[in-house]
Amino acid sequence: MATVTDAKQIVELSILWAETFSRRLDTLEATGRIQRSKSDRELFIEAIWGEISPVEIAKEKAKETILERYAKQFAVLLERAKPAIAGLAAFFTPSQTATDLDELELVNQSVQQRISARLAPYLKPDLDALIQDAARKSQPSIVRP
Repeated sequence: MATVTDAKQIVELSILWAETFSRRLDTLEATGRIQRSKSDRELFIEAIWGEISPVEIAKEKAKETILERYAKQFAVLLERAKPAIAGLAAFFTPSQTATDLDELELVNQSVQQRISARLAPYLKPDLDALIQDAARKSQPSIVRP
């Protein structure tokens, strides 16, 4: 796109990009891959909440009851260590890479910026021409009484 200088070609390229972007977005949606990556903070909170939420606690109590029959000491130790283990696991888990949607949006943003930069000269009014035109239109005409 670096050599494109004609406004018509730039608009055609932007339309082509819009169609391509739309098709790619539709493909991601059809395959169920419309999702954003989560920040480390979100992953950490989810991991900790998963260990202290009431639903998870009820599930764990059921597991604990089963474990108590077989290894009472191990169950108690495991129950006490779960939040810390979950926090450590979330802390040491590598950050997520960008999802397909994240990458598509980054490319779209870059393309849109380049298209806008190329179209800007065609969209800005020429102030000198506007002022001269206004001056010509507003010139008083001399009329003899």
